[in-house]
Amino acid sequence: MTQPSIPHDERQLVAALTEVLRQQRQALVNTGSEGAMPVTPIWQPLIDALDSYTARRQAGDAALTRTPELTAEVNALRDETVALQHTLSVWSAALQQAIAQSQRQGADPTYGPATARTAGARQTLARG
Repeated sequence: MTQPSIPHDERQLVAALTEVLRQQRQALVNTGSEGAMPVTPIWQPLIDALDSYTARRQAGDAALTRTPELTAEVNALRDETVALQHTLSVWSAALQQAIAQSQRQGADPTYGPATARTAGARQTLARG
């Protein structure tokens, strides 16, 4: 997947972050962890870009206004974050339950049952 260009508008930046979260959540919901695309290469530059807006807002930059569109995008980002956290919680609980169930059942050894071998019945991986 190619890395998208970083928006220079705060509202578009928040919308891009929301879309990254939405895509990651959908990948988890639709196909499980095998289909989930790594989010870090896309995620980090967007967060870094948003940090500059945060610093400017904290410094009291009057040029940054809170428009209804920006507020709507921030709310969508918040909602998507909650939805992704919920999806991850569901996956985590399912994995914990599967692990606990396999531990209760006593999983079979990977390479067959462990048995004591006599000294005369030594086996090797070498041929011949």
